[in-house]
Amino acid sequence: MTRRFGRMALVLSVTTLVACGGPKKKNVTKQDFQAVTEYVDRNMRAPAITPEERRKYTVSQLGGPHRVDGDVEYWYSTAADCYYLQLGEDGWASWGTGATKDCKKWGVKP
Repeated sequence: MTRRFGRMALVLSVTTLVACGGPKKKNVTKQDFQAVTEYVDRNMRAPAITPEERRKYTVSQLGGPHRVDGDVEYWYSTAADCYYLQLGEDGWASWGTGATKDCKKWGVKP
């Protein structure tokens, strides 16, 4: 009986997120992207650090990805600034100037 209520609660929480448009996107900036990539490059290069650990660090700093395409995750700044960060399946990120249409579609609305 307890398992059934647990499953029902999970279904309700997922349904609520979908109905509300999903989790709220964190407003991120060029400086956020720069700080995350610099930290990962300097402090997470050891062979013992897994791609998942680099991913977890990135998500802890930037919030959930704004867009996912296969194994690649993306974060976008506002359309006015239009920067993006791309995180590959290997846990390494790159960032730069994004396409305005992508920032308008996937970025945080001001």
